[in-house]
Amino acid sequence: MMANISKKFYYFQPTHHDRKWYYTVFNLLLLGSYVAIVYRLSSNNLNVPPDLQVTIQAGLVLYTVLFSATAFWLRWRGAPRLVMLSAIIYNCWLSVWMIQSWLVYEPGVLVRPIILFFFLGGFLPVLVFLPFIRSYKYIKSEFRKSAIAKRKAISAADRAAWSMAASQRLFVMIKESVQPNQGCIAVYSALSSELSLESLVLLLGDAGYSVAYPAIIAPGLMEFYTTVGTGELDLQSVSLIADPMSTKTSETLDQLRKLDPDQLSVVIVPGVAFDPDCFRLGFGGGFYDRYLPRLPEQTWTVGVCFDQQIYPAIPVQGHDRRLHAVVTQEFSYHSEQR
Repeated sequence: MMANISKKFYYFQPTHHDRKWYYTVFNLLLLGSYVAIVYRLSSNNLNVPPDLQVTIQAGLVLYTVLFSATAFWLRWRGAPRLVMLSAIIYNCWLSVWMIQSWLVYEPGVLVRPIILFFFLGGFLPVLVFLPFIRSYKYIKSEFRKSAIAKRKAISAADRAAWSMAASQRLFVMIKESVQPNQGCIAVYSALSSELSLESLVLLLGDAGYSVAYPAIIAPGLMEFYTTVGTGELDLQSVSLIADPMSTKTSETLDQLRKLDPDQLSVVIVPGVAFDPDCFRLGFGGGFYDRYLPRLPEQTWTVGVCFDQQIYPAIPVQGHDRRLHAVVTQEFSYHSEQR
């Protein structure tokens, strides 16, 4: 199934690593080198008046910067590095051709090449590769559909057994890192084919931990409420567990105790796909994307999923937060944050 997904998203290249500082420095050095080469080539004694030569140089540098920004934008939208490099190399060649034309022809016959250069030739690679570039919204949506279909293919028996195994691993990790009096453990109520945390909730309750469930209070917004004491579910909390995606009324929530983000010691985060770097692809509602930045630094964020939900790379954007760890029924992945 992973091979099918990789084939389907042949145009997608993992780009979140490019946000590291040394990739930014490399890109800036590449751009600077490109501008320097073009400026140096255009500094030759062109067959044009001096004032026109200065205008040509300024125009070339400006175009170079604009085109390079376009090439980097293609890369950021998921285009392979080959697209960006080939486009830059092509424009270097085109710049040399233009400069050679200025050295040979009279200024009056340069109008047509200049128009072709700026409006057709220079951005030809962009036009060629643009149909293969998809927005991250589209990529995430399609990737999400494939990942959910893959998860649904897991049999009910395997899902139950693997949920218990992952819950046991989670419980051991929590018990080794957090004391029962250090704050609530935020869990979730499984939807459809999601990994179930029922056995984890019982283990935590028996060990004296307080557990909280999320409640949707508005589109895209959620808060956590205490619902479990010593392993027995509070009857007032049934709606949070039985129907987690419904927007809760104030009458229902007033009967529960709302928790501030700093009252949570561990937040267990669901998702449809994860990668070994502990990035997550959610359902697309944005609930956890908005809530996780509110957590204090000491709060431990842990993703949980089946092994089949771990992918070598997933679509990641700048606002996507890396979790501290991801736990499956067989493995644990840890990020550099903790």
